[in-house]
Order: sequence, then structure tokens, then C-alpha cells
Amino acid sequence: MTRPTHLLAGVALTALALPALAPPVAQDTEPADAPADVAVTDMPTDLAEVRDALSEAWDKLESYTADLAFTIVPPTGQPPQSLTGSITAKIMNGDSNVMRTHMEMGGVVSMGPISATISRENLFDGEFIYSLETIEAPVLPEPQVKAEKSRPEPDKKMDARSVFDAMLSEYVVERLDDESGDGMEFFVLKATPKPGSQAMQAGLEGDQIVYFDQATGVVTRMQTQSATGSLQFEMKLHNIETNVDVDESIFVFEVPDGVEVVDRTAG
Repeated sequence: MTRPTHLLAGVALTALALPALAPPVAQDTEPADAPADVAVTDMPTDLAEVRDALSEAWDKLESYTADLAFTIVPPTGQPPQSLTGSITAKIMNGDSNVMRTHMEMGGVVSMGPISATISRENLFDGEFIYSLETIEAPVLPEPQVKAEKSRPEPDKKMDARSVFDAMLSEYVVERLDDESGDGMEFFVLKATPKPGSQAMQAGLEGDQIVYFDQATGVVTRMQTQSATGSLQFEMKLHNIETNVDVDESIFVFEVPDGVEVVDRTAG
């Protein structure tokens, strides 16, 4: 649900996919005051039940790892593009409201005759977002490597409760029928952007369909639709393992020699 950012003009389809893999929208400067907490007293009963269940589930979760699969459907009618990767997440200092994450993903994407090999690493260490992306393509004389440091939005903490409340703030949320698969039970929510929301301003006018694992609160699947209801993007997690030992060093950002980090927290 982040704002699109073009990575390579000749492979613009990655603008939809890769930013969505990072933690929520980064701020270039000091963040403004966080909005007030979402009031839940007037929430429909079915959504309140989901929220309570997700919060209880997340409080019991210490860490998880999973494989990732991403599908991007270009608006040009070309075949869907695929990226694969992995994610590791762990709560920070026993605070279930702060989930540190480390993601890696990559693949080959194409637009017409132009193809590029994309690899990206995203890291949220509990305070800052770091990203490292490499693009290799025949049209480029050498690989493009870019590293950035930025801040998450002040109200984004990556836990189920915060994700759910952010959805209520920016979207009209509807509970769909629960689903099951791969030995898991899912809460399924449809989120329609509210007029004037960040999603609408970024041109993301379609619905989001979000699957929460009822046992852990983890978002295991997310679909982004166009304004006409066609699929634009889908993320799926599989081979999920919970409460596993995690090496703390995975949350330390390492920059390759010769690569300068663009610091968007300054100013």
C-alpha cells in the first residue's frame, strides 16, 4: 500500500511491485505528528471480533519466517511477472507492537523487448527502513545499485493491531467469508480506499483483499485490484514457521563496498 516509485524507466512495471514489499510509506523528513488512534467503539461487531482475535494472536507471536511469492499483472496486457523471496520477522524487545523485518526478493521482469533482473533487500530494524536494490539489464552499461535509509510513518508499527487500525483509517473495510487452506484458517477483509486517502492520491483506486492467518495474525496473502476489479498485484506467504530462533545480525543493514546510502531521514 505504499506510494509507487519508478526504479527503471524501461521496466516501469516494477513500480507497482517492489515498493509494496517494503514496510509502509517512508518519510523524507521528520514525520508529522501521528494521527489519533482509531476509535473502535463504533466498529461493526464482526470487525471488532476480527480485531480482537488478531491482537490476541499477535501477542503470542515472537517471530516467523516464510517464503514469498509475488505476481505482478502489467496494465499493458502482457503476461504476469513473478518475483520470489523470503521474510524473517521478530518482535523488538518483547514489544508486540514493533515487528522488525528483513525481506529479500528477486526475479526477471519484462516489458516488451526489455528485460531486467531485479533483486531487492528491505530491512526494518525497529526504527529505520533500509533498502538495497540492484537492477541488471542489457540496456544498462553496468548494474544499477541503490541504497536508501528512511523513516516509517509514525503510526505504522507492523503488528496486526496497527495494520488493522491503519486499514480502518484509510479504507472502508468489509469482512468477507472466512477461508481455509494449507492447514490454516483465514480472516478475509476487503478494503476500499476512502476518498482523499493516501492510496487514492497515489492512484491506487481499487480494493485490497487481505488474508490474516487466524492463529498468528500474520498477513499471508494480499491482492491489489484496479478500479475496474482486475488483479494488479498479489503477494503470498508459504512455508511459514513461527516462534523460531532468529539471528539478530539479520537486522543489521550491510552496504556493499562502493555504494553510497541515500539518507532520507536528514533535514
